[in-house]
Amino acid sequence: MENAELEDGNTVQRPVIRLPNGLIILTRIDPLNSKTSMLLRVRPGWNELRAFLAGEVDNKQRYRKCAFLRESAP
Repeated sequence: MENAELEDGNTVQRPVIRLPNGLIILTRIDPLNSKTSMLLRVRPGWNELRAFLAGEVDNKQRYRKCAFLRESAP
C-alpha cells in the first residue's frame, strides 16, 4: 500500500504492485472500486527523463555545449 493524494486533496492508501523488472505497475485509482484497476507500463529511460525534467540532474555533467564559427571571406 502507498499513500496517494486525490484530486480533492484527500489522502488514501492505494494498493501498488511493482513487478521485479520495475517497468510494470499494477494499482487502483480508487482503492475501493475494482473498476478503476490500472496496469501501467513504464517506458525504458523514463526515470532519467523524469529526473532531468524535475531538475534533479546536473545538466553540466550530461550535456556539452558547442559553438560553430564560420570564416568570413575577405
